[in-house]
Amino acid sequence: MNCVSFDAARAYCRLVGADLPTEAERELAARAGASSAYAWGDALDLDRVVSSVGCGTRACRGGTARVVTEGPRCNALGICDLSGNVWEWTLTDYAPELGAYAAVVPAWGAVPTAPVHRGGSWLDPKLVETAPRAHRPFQ
Repeated sequence: MNCVSFDAARAYCRLVGADLPTEAERELAARAGASSAYAWGDALDLDRVVSSVGCGTRACRGGTARVVTEGPRCNALGICDLSGNVWEWTLTDYAPELGAYAAVVPAWGAVPTAPVHRGGSWLDPKLVETAPRAHRPFQ
């Protein structure tokens, strides 16, 4: 689901007996053991991402899509649509250096002040890679 606040996303996860992932957990799930730009290698493959970048412009038609359960948009772990669909919340507070807080597991109930977003966007080829990260401080 897109356009969901941190609180709503976390409330849903807790409703089903889980929690949002940390940035490190999200990275592990997205990479599926790969160290390349994408879980499948270093070359963009439009069949493996939710993307509109094939039209060659950031203003092209496109958008988010329902998460699939099989096919080329699933990685080696069987996790699908972690490349290019929507930015996803994590429980990790933003730090400029990736991994600076990766080993810190937030306490149950802890709320980051600037949670890291992972997952990228369908608008730009660089944003469907595994590494993009962003943050938005709460106000």
